[in-house]
Amino acid sequence: GLYRGQDESRLTTLREELPHVEWIRGDVTDPMSMQAVVSEVQPGQVFNLAAASFVGLSWQMPQVHMEANYGGVLNLLEAVRRHAPEAHVVQASTSEMYGNCGRQRLTEDSPMRPASPYGVSKLAAHELCRVYRESYGMRVSCAISFNHESPKRPPIFVTRKVTQAAARGEKVELGPLDVYRDWGFAGDYVKAYILMAEADEPDDYVVGTGEAHSVGELVATAFNIAGIPDWGRYVHADMYHRPNEVEYLCADPSKIERLGWRAETSFEELIAMMVDADRERVLV
Repeated sequence: GLYRGQDESRLTTLREELPHVEWIRGDVTDPMSMQAVVSEVQPGQVFNLAAASFVGLSWQMPQVHMEANYGGVLNLLEAVRRHAPEAHVVQASTSEMYGNCGRQRLTEDSPMRPASPYGVSKLAAHELCRVYRESYGMRVSCAISFNHESPKRPPIFVTRKVTQAAARGEKVELGPLDVYRDWGFAGDYVKAYILMAEADEPDDYVVGTGEAHSVGELVATAFNIAGIPDWGRYVHADMYHRPNEVEYLCADPSKIERLGWRAETSFEELIAMMVDADRERVLV
């Protein structure tokens, strides 16, 4: 596992939760750092989930997102090419690369017109992975990942913001409620990444549930699970607006399903899992 900077409280927690993982200091935005890490570890598989990943912040800090999300991938690919050329790299791409494509299920071949600096940075990295795969014969696969959530999701993201408010019975400020996303469980998606890394040939795969739910459905589900059916009085909607909002994203995971993967956790099960975890935090 790669971590950046000095030892901190989060790293201490991770070491307690994952005692079998060896943590190595490094930074994807530093090319010499990545050269040193890959040379030392000599990995057979590399999973790159390092990113500046908050879409809303990418309009305020586009340079940071480009340096981490594109420059970081460039540094990683170069390090692997030089020091571990047989390794299979799985890059976490994103559904935000599609932008506004209407209400259709999206495949690996659907047009990509990102609507945010974050989406642009990830699409640039996605295309770079293809170039390295085709130019150098490297084993580089991209997981075009739709929204994946878990109880560990930071509260800055809408799913955890909602489940935390529901568990506490608190008011919550949100953007528009009629925005739709394909929300799945992060644990299921990790299984997809491993399956991709173990495949004989590198390729790109859409990873998602194939179902879209609105933010309004997310709120209603979370508050109902928390025993608050009259959730309307707790929600202040349309408080946040992005310069260019993506209104609807839904995956077509047919290709990776043929590889043997399927999302196992339903939308309702995911939200219940997150609400229950936030309830436990309240009790603690």
